[in-house]
Amino acid sequence: MSESSAGFNREQVLADFRKITDKPVEAVIFTHGHGDHTGGAAVFVAEGEPQVWARANFEAESEASQSVGLTITRIRGARQGGFKLPPEKRINNGIAQAYWPQRGGSVFHSAGKGGVKPTHTLSEPRREIEIAGVKLHLVAATGETYDQLYVWLPQKRVLFSGAN
Repeated sequence: MSESSAGFNREQVLADFRKITDKPVEAVIFTHGHGDHTGGAAVFVAEGEPQVWARANFEAESEASQSVGLTITRIRGARQGGFKLPPEKRINNGIAQAYWPQRGGSVFHSAGKGGVKPTHTLSEPRREIEIAGVKLHLVAATGETYDQLYVWLPQKRVLFSGAN
């Protein structure tokens, strides 16, 4: 059995997903490039060749910071998530339960560095797409990151905001 750095068993995640549906994964949409939003994609794209959507500037914020040696986004994230607290005082990772406080917040794989990369990108402010017969609107919505987008399902009047 393989496990990600988060300690989740990837095969179990896929097995649980398959209890819900046996349909193929037609697409993955990254709302932004943070590892906690991208790190689990590999298990779903391994079964086929789904479209992988993201904004055209996907991960640009972290790449720009790393290229000039800035670590402010990591420091900010560590403070925001409580990763600088001693393990006995860590009760969460932002809004998620702190399952691995001894790892100092290093619990997610990033989409970059060998992970799943976008195959389709949104460079305009808004685009209507259709995936497996479902009409979606991808909308650029800079928020927590510069590469943020949200997904609107007009037929169901459902908004998936990612981290916004």
